[in-house]
Amino acid sequence: MSSNLCIVNSRTSYVLYELYDILFLHYIDNGYNNPKIKSTKPAIGDTISFDIDTLMITYVEPIELSIRNVSIFQIPLEGTSNPPILRQTVSGQTYDFVNVEGNTTVKIRLLETTFNQPKATYCVLVYNNFVRDMKFEEPLYGIESRIWHFNLG
Repeated sequence: MSSNLCIVNSRTSYVLYELYDILFLHYIDNGYNNPKIKSTKPAIGDTISFDIDTLMITYVEPIELSIRNVSIFQIPLEGTSNPPILRQTVSGQTYDFVNVEGNTTVKIRLLETTFNQPKATYCVLVYNNFVRDMKFEEPLYGIESRIWHFNLG
């Protein structure tokens, strides 16, 4: 199916989506509530080590960096009322920390101090418009809070 759908929003001009992606969102999702994301490293639910130095997001289609952020949070222990702790934020325009490999994979360089609490749970929030579709130059959806999560071993 090659039909397109134009959604008009008063805050932004317009966003073009393939109707196929909207209709089959639940059938092609890889756990990220985003059909454009193929995989991440680490994967959802993985256990990571202290020496991890990059995060990776692989998309199903060619992308380019855009203007929004990726933020990494440490999640508080269950049963506490503490808010998540921001550990690192990078913009799609921070080229010292973010680059695209092979037109589909974003590599995010981490600070040595980002993951420092043993047995803690961390999550990565990818804001909408962190990357955009290379062909149409339209912003792509990100990854909502607490979907991409993993633990420090």
